[in-house]
Amino acid sequence: MLTVQQRHIIAATAPVVAQHITTITTRFYPAMFDRYPEIKPRFNPRHQQTGAQPRALGQSIVAYALNYDDPIARDAVLAPITHKHVALHVQPDHYRIVGECLLEAAAEVLGAAFTPDVRDAWQALYWSMADDLIDGEERLYHDQERRPGGWRGFREFDVVDRQAAAEGILSVTLAPADGRPLADFLPGQYIGLRLKHDVHLHYRQYSLTGQPGSATYRITVKEEAHGQISQAIHHGLTVGQSVHLTAPIGLLTLDRRTTPVVLLSAGIGQTPMLSLARQALAQGRQVTYLHSTRSPDTLVFREELESLRVEYGDRLLIIHRFSHEAPAGEPSGRIDRALLEDVITVDKTPDCYFTGPAGFMSDMNALLEELGIPEAHRHYECFGPLQLPTS
Repeated sequence: MLTVQQRHIIAATAPVVAQHITTITTRFYPAMFDRYPEIKPRFNPRHQQTGAQPRALGQSIVAYALNYDDPIARDAVLAPITHKHVALHVQPDHYRIVGECLLEAAAEVLGAAFTPDVRDAWQALYWSMADDLIDGEERLYHDQERRPGGWRGFREFDVVDRQAAAEGILSVTLAPADGRPLADFLPGQYIGLRLKHDVHLHYRQYSLTGQPGSATYRITVKEEAHGQISQAIHHGLTVGQSVHLTAPIGLLTLDRRTTPVVLLSAGIGQTPMLSLARQALAQGRQVTYLHSTRSPDTLVFREELESLRVEYGDRLLIIHRFSHEAPAGEPSGRIDRALLEDVITVDKTPDCYFTGPAGFMSDMNALLEELGIPEAHRHYECFGPLQLPTS
């Protein structure tokens, strides 16, 4: 709990910290990895190279500070972080490591402005945020462990099938190695995966692309040119080998409204959308499925989507946009405002779900806001570090 004086100090120094927060977090990660190399495999190196991870950490700290006195807004900042952390099996001692290195980086960047009183105030804020996260994560761990077929931490799974889903995209089916029952999941959720590669353990998260109620889980992975683990999955993970998974988690799930559903995705961001479409259609809702990809060769779930189209008829509208190689007679380009205006009935206030690259998500969030879709009806999932779409 922050004292009144510390809260005043946070309010007074927040603009300066916000101005330098990305510099602080960018300096923080290498220092932490150098001091605590055992923690480095939990972080995707690509997100360090692009700056996504430092920006995400900086955003979350500043957002928590700015919303400290608003419990609802504060919880909205923390909820997706707790889910990401549970997928990584983050433990309380990790917060000690982060806090130690983060405050040292802040002192280096801010210099004389980071007085003892300022340091104490931001340290208290950090531990307030950390304690909130630890409590939220423990509740999720407890819930995961108690649900039928559930477990805490990592559980061993065997690869039982591999199928090419599209050009450069692989679907992998996984069954629990112990043969015991498997926890169900909500459409749109994901799992954490731990894989040993080059003698090191690596951690990633992947959306579940199979159907709830199955005895197996399915993930669908795009091979990235600079993706060490995606390449390991594509070229090294064979039937009979094992990986370790955390239980399903994630907030990109359908609400209980009866309003139409609009699903917007680009690239491999399509992975949570198929199961969301199935559920929304089963609920009797109208579904508009918009997906942007390079070419028909990179289009996943083609047969499953066509099966849904046949089953549900005019309650499912599917539109693809091909940015590089559009088939003859089909429009090329990307999902834009003109397309959204054409297919979204704004006065019915649809629930819009969007996933994909950060730029795509930012564009969709801005366009949906311009079209009058309220924030409460705009839902998204970040692949990798949590970054808020700007609008």
